[in-house]
Amino acid sequence: MSEIPARTELIIGFLNQRSLRQLAKFGDMRYASLKMHYAIMYVNQADEQQQIEKIKQLRGIKSVAVAPTATLAADFAELNQQLSEDSQLS
Repeated sequence: MSEIPARTELIIGFLNQRSLRQLAKFGDMRYASLKMHYAIMYVNQADEQQQIEKIKQLRGIKSVAVAPTATLAADFAELNQQLSEDSQLS
């Protein structure tokens, strides 16, 4: 079984729906909000910077940003402990 390559989540602001069709060839499109004009897609981490530069050059693309989800804490044990201590004091 092949291993899934590391991926990076990108948040892309666009001007029109035509831009979405162009974005599909750069990675795995997970969500697109037509009302808010943004899309969330995943690209391979190995060629992340090249993909970002290519996406920025497309017509109809306003902004490209790396999503902060990779840097968020996944372990909430410490936070839960603090909350339980605070609730006991009240």
